[in-house]
Amino acid sequence: LEFYHRTRETFGDDRVVLVALTTTEVFTREFMTRLDRLTRKLSGVDGVVETISLANIKTIRSKDRTVNVDRLIPSSLISGPDADQQLSQLREEITRDPLYLKQYISADGRTAAINVFLRSMDETRMRATTEAVERVVMSEAAADEVLLSGVPVIEARGVKSMFRDMTVLSPAAGLLCFLAFFFSFRTFWGAVLPMAALI
Repeated sequence: LEFYHRTRETFGDDRVVLVALTTTEVFTREFMTRLDRLTRKLSGVDGVVETISLANIKTIRSKDRTVNVDRLIPSSLISGPDADQQLSQLREEITRDPLYLKQYISADGRTAAINVFLRSMDETRMRATTEAVERVVMSEAAADEVLLSGVPVIEARGVKSMFRDMTVLSPAAGLLCFLAFFFSFRTFWGAVLPMAALI
């Protein structure tokens, strides 16, 4: 546990929701516009500290013997008249770069990821924020395949699953046990007494 806390202090927290969108081609004006809009919308969700995707990640480039720090894919490029052609040229550069490959883009250029960093909060608020992130993603995803992962997602789904199990399976199991006792002992009290012990 001490090692885990030291690791979190050194490398950052595990309160990250990974959103992956799979489409036919990431490097198109249509998809990049949607990715940019979704990245901005997710950053506005209560409890989110920061969102990083291909739409807003910074990069360092050298130009005319100077160092430029700018967005990897400038918004002016996405809205430009020959956006699809320029994005197609960027595709090879980005998918071959180990800084972005399998972090923000898949090797085949069909899946893009958004890292959603959450602030430190209690479990109830963490679940609420994670569910809000999921709602925003689903509203913007269109026909894209959506995958969500990360510790907050697993915890939120786990709690929801346990709650469903407790509200559905527990009463069903109780009813089944009552019927089994009733048919075994053939009296009402013969079923109620072992049922009381079971409860």
